[in-house]
Amino acid sequence: MMIGASNLIKNSFYAVFVQGVTLGVGILKSFILPILLGVIGFGYWQIYLLYVGFVGLFALGFNDVVYLKYGRYGLHSIALKEG
Repeated sequence: MMIGASNLIKNSFYAVFVQGVTLGVGILKSFILPILLGVIGFGYWQIYLLYVGFVGLFALGFNDVVYLKYGRYGLHSIALKEG
């Protein structure tokens, strides 16, 4: 199946447009947000973004191990400890 030239141009325009919007939002975030939050607040915002970025790595593999260990059992057949 061959993609038409007009479809390729339209999809390329969408990709460039989205990248431009992303660049514009990033620039606004870099210049406007520090003015609104101040230096200390912007520092806390950056630390928050750093921590949120690493949250996925902290749990890396834990849910996979639980799924592999207990995935073949039904919910009522798993022995749960109480207390």
